[in-house]
Amino acid sequence: MNKPAHLRAAIEAALPDLHANPDKLKLYVDRGGIANTGTASRSFEYRYQLKVLVIGFGDHPDVLFITLQEWLREHQPELLLNPERQRDGLHFQVDIIDHTEVDIEITLHLTERVGVKADPERPGRWIATHFGEPPLDPYAGQQWELVVMEDGKQVWPTI
Repeated sequence: MNKPAHLRAAIEAALPDLHANPDKLKLYVDRGGIANTGTASRSFEYRYQLKVLVIGFGDHPDVLFITLQEWLREHQPELLLNPERQRDGLHFQVDIIDHTEVDIEITLHLTERVGVKADPERPGRWIATHFGEPPLDPYAGQQWELVVMEDGKQVWPTI
């Protein structure tokens, strides 16, 4: 599983106090499982809850949640876009320690697709490839032009 390490890096980059004090940021996987198609393919999908615990957080929670949303845009966009996934994909609890610090526990329901194929150079071994998420805007960066077919019909190119 790669997403926990990616999220830790994003949070530490945005919040220097957590980078300087890594013991204040705990991540652990809970209720994990895998899903596959049951076909001959060895590929599968991790499905798990990622618990993020920030201890003694002295900044405003907005800073943490903005960072989290930016990370989700790239690594789990359906938690932001899909109303059904929005309902159960992210939860949090806050323990108010005093007027300057809180403990925040965030639960994210994440998935990771893993492609598995036989290693052609080492029989009996496997190669696992972790796939990223599709971009929020699949047409970002695309240049469009009108294409005229031989029969005179004008169509938009497909991607």
